[in-house]
Amino acid sequence: MHAEGRHPGYGYILRLRLLIARYGEMDIARWWNTKGVMGRLGATAISRGFSKTQALVRGRIVMEAAKQRCNEVFHAPGCITLWSFPPEIEDGIEQHLSTCPSEDSGLLTFLQELESIGNIDLGAILQSTGLVSADSLSKARSFSLSGDARTMAIPGTHSIDADTMALLAAGFTRGGTGQLVVPYTRLEDR
Repeated sequence: MHAEGRHPGYGYILRLRLLIARYGEMDIARWWNTKGVMGRLGATAISRGFSKTQALVRGRIVMEAAKQRCNEVFHAPGCITLWSFPPEIEDGIEQHLSTCPSEDSGLLTFLQELESIGNIDLGAILQSTGLVSADSLSKARSFSLSGDARTMAIPGTHSIDADTMALLAAGFTRGGTGQLVVPYTRLEDR
């Protein structure tokens, strides 16, 4: 899992993003307009002409769709979501993504495992992968949704650490099929 309270590492943030991106596709939660791109259908359709890293190509496509959809629902200065961090964090995630086939061999295995997830409880998936603890899931369930039930604020101000990342990912469990809830929090002054 992750080290509590410390910078979570770009690999951890990337795995959270990839898992939520896959879960939000039209063949599972129907949150963004991609259908099985990260699933087996996408693996079959895109595998020709790409190396074993085609799973990363598919992941990039779906993460971009998720980012755009979440930004349509919520975007505010001074706040972060799982899809919007300060530029230096985004640059680190992009650099990790660009080098991970050679430096993070476990990521390709993780992407293959995501191909087969289905419409089961997101919280169970987050917990079974070791990315989010039962405590983080419980906390996320206790936070209030906005009046239109499209966003969920994590109370207070937070830093970019593993605990905050886990809560941002766990907050997606507050959504349902066809009903996206975007978790966010305010950043503490840096």
